[in-house]
Amino acid sequence: MLEFILKYWTQFLFGVMASSIFFLYRKIIRHYRVMNYTKNGVKVLLKGEIVRRYQEYKKLGCISIFDREIINDLYQEYKNLGGNGMIEDMIEDISDISLDTECGGG
Repeated sequence: MLEFILKYWTQFLFGVMASSIFFLYRKIIRHYRVMNYTKNGVKVLLKGEIVRRYQEYKKLGCISIFDREIINDLYQEYKNLGGNGMIEDMIEDISDISLDTECGGG
């Protein structure tokens, strides 16, 4: 009886463990991919918003302190997500736009 248990049940348990490990591995890989896609999506949205605001305030020729702070926060989060320095020049240009508390921006 002990021989039967050792022979067949250990094989069965090993099969269950191997299947469970494979299942968990696939779940982790899928989760990692979704997280990576989400991160990249947020990065693209932040970049688009920075570019949109840059164009808007560059055209107006003025920016409020509050709006400049928001753009800087957007850029900081963009960089935290691994965004490159491609829009760094835009951020520097925004620093050169004159401040106006009554600027009619969005």
